[in-house]
Amino acid sequence: MALTYDTLASYTVSGSSTTSVTFSSFSSSYTDLIIVAGSGGAKTNNDNTMLTLVFNNDTGSNYYSIQASGNGSAADVDGHFPETFMRIGRREYFRFYGNNTSAIINIMNYSNSSMIKQTLSTSSNPRYGVSWNSGLWNSTSAITSIKLQLTDSSFKFNDNTQFTLYGIKAA
Repeated sequence: MALTYDTLASYTVSGSSTTSVTFSSFSSSYTDLIIVAGSGGAKTNNDNTMLTLVFNNDTGSNYYSIQASGNGSAADVDGHFPETFMRIGRREYFRFYGNNTSAIINIMNYSNSSMIKQTLSTSSNPRYGVSWNSGLWNSTSAITSIKLQLTDSSFKFNDNTQFTLYGIKAA
């Protein structure tokens, strides 16, 4: 089955006051979505700040995440549920040191109104390692908006942090 990737939206942080990025008003005609984030980071030294997602402005306790991470000498697995956001990577993995941190987020069946929404994501930080997440949003609503944010809003995304939303259409 051939897949077609289309760029639906893109945002590059400019300035020092951006605390979140929201994608909305995108087509529901795709099968899945992918968000690629990185190359700029977050201004934080706080290990408790992480990149998260909120769908359709739902801040209820409807998100579930399981994480696995490793750095070449240690590994860890943990689960988080229910929460008011979806975790994307471990806390320290979206802290940026230079311009080498990234996250790739896959959102399956986002427009299907008969399925609970699932995500798979990877994030990496050259100082800390790699993290893999599996997430679930306990809703059958079609996803019409996606907010990416840091858990501590006192921290901001660095200049030139890029977020791109892609639609995947199964052919």
